[in-house]
Amino acid sequence: MNWSRILTFPAAFLLIAVTVFAHREGDVLDGTGLDLRGPDGTLLNLRIVDQQFRLYAMDETREVIALPPMFHRVILATEEIPRSSRTMRILLLPSGEGDFATSPRRIPVPFNYWVTLFVGEPNEDGERDLIPRTRFSQPIADEGGDDEDGEG
Repeated sequence: MNWSRILTFPAAFLLIAVTVFAHREGDVLDGTGLDLRGPDGTLLNLRIVDQQFRLYAMDETREVIALPPMFHRVILATEEIPRSSRTMRILLLPSGEGDFATSPRRIPVPFNYWVTLFVGEPNEDGERDLIPRTRFSQPIADEGGDDEDGEG
């Protein structure tokens, strides 16, 4: 029995499902998640969808825009509240058509964290731009999921 084929199918299906039911450029985001300003002034929305962090770029009307290149590799450092000893470092990479960045890592509930985002390429000192430590909290029932028609 070829286990690699059996195990590959669910992973491929999950990737397709996440891509198909995601907000696309031009869609309007609801108020779920945390709104942030990037170092370049880009308005961002960090949310959890299907127990995975997802980062969108948006305009002032909350319409999804293409993710600027500086956000194509984001390191998300989290610290669980109230247990600060439970930390994670999560790599967010572009997904879908480049409309958002996400990670396949599943996030444990409850969704209550301190988050710091490290963005862009490292400078000559090995440091990245960052979005300072901010409290992120999202109700479990409100995972920011997308409806089948992509309307969220």
